[in-house]
Amino acid sequence: MSVRDNILFGASFDSAKYTRVVDACGLLPDFALMKFGDLTAVGSKGGNLSGGQKARIGLARACYSNADIMILDAPLAAIDAVVQKEIMTKCIETLLKTKTVILVTHNADIIGSESVNRLVELDEGSLQHTLVKPTDMLTTSTPDADGNSCMVSGSSPGVLESQSKWGQYFEDAVAEDTSDEDRAEGQIDSKVYKSFLAACGGT
Repeated sequence: MSVRDNILFGASFDSAKYTRVVDACGLLPDFALMKFGDLTAVGSKGGNLSGGQKARIGLARACYSNADIMILDAPLAAIDAVVQKEIMTKCIETLLKTKTVILVTHNADIIGSESVNRLVELDEGSLQHTLVKPTDMLTTSTPDADGNSCMVSGSSPGVLESQSKWGQYFEDAVAEDTSDEDRAEGQIDSKVYKSFLAACGGT
């Protein structure tokens, strides 16, 4: 199965639509580096693809399906900041603007994006907070994956959390995202040595 087959996932090939999707998902530079472009064969577990490529191919598959509701599990986690920003702009905020997108992420930049209108915080499967972003009436025209122009209207929800609370939540997310990682200090635990020796074939 080729990269293109993975993206189409049984759907008919529409050249214009396909090009819009793979461009929005930042895959064109990857295709240029592959021996046979998007016709390059992919193993059953995608062993010849990087983590970022797998995630973006999965994102492209979802976009090409043109479903009304998208549930995306951290598709931008394994890519650099420059490509991430490009995909947020071209894909999430433009190509999928007419869709309902549920995006799982820990990234503070994404959480603070203007395109986000609701935040749901989970901790080990338990709901912690739900915030609705205060918005004004907006009406814009944007093309979907099929190239059709759709009018999008956004109205203020009946019950809104205050702007200050939304801003404070974003500030907390940034602080958490940029905090130092937990690390152990002192002597190396004997278990680390044992694990290393076992991996090298020792006992």
